[in-house]
Amino acid sequence: SALFDWLVDKQKETINNPAKACKAKVSVIAHSMGNYVVQKAMAAAWTRKNQPLLVSLINQLVMVAGDVDSDLFDMGAPDNNDGDAVANLSYRITALYSGRDSVLGASAGLKHFGMRRLGRSGLPNRPPLADPASPTDNVWDVDCSSFFPREVDGAGIHGAYFLHDGTINLIRHVLRGLDRGVLDNLGYTKG
Repeated sequence: SALFDWLVDKQKETINNPAKACKAKVSVIAHSMGNYVVQKAMAAAWTRKNQPLLVSLINQLVMVAGDVDSDLFDMGAPDNNDGDAVANLSYRITALYSGRDSVLGASAGLKHFGMRRLGRSGLPNRPPLADPASPTDNVWDVDCSSFFPREVDGAGIHGAYFLHDGTINLIRHVLRGLDRGVLDNLGYTKG
């Protein structure tokens, strides 16, 4: 909570005097169940601070093989309040997924029985439908299946994002803040 307060104070200082703005940005890469930890931590921070709007706690959140519900950011979903928190406290969220991830295939049967996992199926709606009048346009996904050679099996896919140059390069450019359209045009989203 102290970190949250400090970041909000720094944002206020930037608004008051952009010339003295701190140039540091906090970005997060979460893998598998780490995405659930980030989801719950951000939901707790957002709730404790009375659901502030226009506060970016995280600049770039990269959700790699996310073991969270695929509809996290959609209105009416079981964890949508958490999804609202994550989306509101992040400047941009990029979910990297592969339908070849058998680890997350098994996970789908254990949590919210039968619910698809974000890291295996991606977003069910693009952009997510947090509010039909105002879609959540800071959340997007990339199917990374084409980055992984055929010989990488279903269980191996789960951690392969950190072993292949294509996905490492994609993550690097996302963390630099390149726009998703630029990433697409430059071919960084395809293996």
